[in-house]
Amino acid sequence: MKTNKKIAIGAALTTLSVVLLLSSGLLTAQTAPWLTGWEYRKLITLNKTVSNGFQVLLNVTYDSDMQSDFDDLRFTNYAEDTELDYWIEYKVDGSYADVWVEMENSDKLYMYYDNDGVSTTSDCGSVMEICDTFDRADNMTVGNGWTESSGAFSINSNRLNGIGDGIGADDVYKSYGTFSGLYTYVVKFGYKPSTNGRSAFGYSKAMTTPQLGWNLAETGYIQYLDDEGWHNYDTYSASTWYILRLDIDTSSNSGDYYVNGVSVASDCGYYYDSTDPTIWDMYFYYSYPTAYTDYVYIREYISTMPSADFGSEESQNSAPVLVSRELYPASPTDGDDLALNMKCSDTDTGDTLTAYWTCYKNGVEQGSYTGSMTVTNNVDTQVETISNTDTAPGEQWQCSVYCGDGKTNTATASTSVRTIGGGCSIGADCSQCTGWVYVTTLQVRDSNGNGKLDQICCNGIVEAITPL
Repeated sequence: MKTNKKIAIGAALTTLSVVLLLSSGLLTAQTAPWLTGWEYRKLITLNKTVSNGFQVLLNVTYDSDMQSDFDDLRFTNYAEDTELDYWIEYKVDGSYADVWVEMENSDKLYMYYDNDGVSTTSDCGSVMEICDTFDRADNMTVGNGWTESSGAFSINSNRLNGIGDGIGADDVYKSYGTFSGLYTYVVKFGYKPSTNGRSAFGYSKAMTTPQLGWNLAETGYIQYLDDEGWHNYDTYSASTWYILRLDIDTSSNSGDYYVNGVSVASDCGYYYDSTDPTIWDMYFYYSYPTAYTDYVYIREYISTMPSADFGSEESQNSAPVLVSRELYPASPTDGDDLALNMKCSDTDTGDTLTAYWTCYKNGVEQGSYTGSMTVTNNVDTQVETISNTDTAPGEQWQCSVYCGDGKTNTATASTSVRTIGGGCSIGADCSQCTGWVYVTTLQVRDSNGNGKLDQICCNGIVEAITPL
């Protein structure tokens, strides 16, 4: 049986659902309100509550923020204090993944993704009651608790490989303990190079005569077993995987059969002669030729798998902050360059920060002084230099700026206005208005007495210049 690694999982299970599969999360405490290191999450809402320890199947559509192989998927309970075990049964990289998650007593859970620095923790054995994906090194023995009647079985390319010799029967079996009530078996089975020979997967009571099972028969048919014997379902093809499922109810001594999700037969009775009808074994029986098993598991029974609604994407991203921005020097004169400095910060230290700016002269955007650059977190950085060859006395310069981390941008903010001093300009000494003479203390005219500008002076400093 599996060992549940989750924190404070609820009461003991009373109903079992078992799945046997032929193919191919660890649980850790999560006390923070967000799974540390993951950028995004979605709230998943099921259409019914799933009991403690029961497994729910989710079809996860690839999101461009995920690793393409789904290695960064993680799941937590709704309270976000427990990370839930999960197993990816099947996936198409960059497209979708079928994921089993072991639930707590809830109809809600969170799915996290976008963490490039992690590998998958997908683990069938942590999710299912019994599971063997045969994902281990090639070996001429099966191992992992299986008993072999001969050397006909081996592990090859992460599959159980059976090679019957056509003389009698070769089998491998595993006793998985005591179950009572209703439960489900699933097996991914039968990748045979031909339709010759017999390859069976069965369920029996303490290795007595099999009560229920599947057979890929030498007649070319998929067969299922009940207390009346073997029955043909449909023909099968060579080099093809089949997902064979069986729901067993020990209280009524019956089972329901499914092939690739399609119902085959219901309420199939079985006969048992074991002293304890709740002790079961699962076994593979091959006469010939080669056949493969990809995985086998037992899970809790759910009559109808709940549907799942994936909520909108939520971001863990902490928005960057524009700490400061300014044009220097504070009182530029003709001949000074202007330096634009910015400081951006972000508590997500792994984010790349970018500074953006646009500068204006007398309110008109200057395309040559618009740009962006990567900046160091929380470091005051000169991002632009406005050359003195592009400025003139009396001009007013200002820049609008913002910071971004690739996900979120700050609001746009502006620097102080800088007026270029020197010459006859605002803030200059009135004596800098060369070639002009005072007619009155409020007017400046050229040497011919023609009015050019109103120059308002206060204590000899130009405070305003207005065309006459």
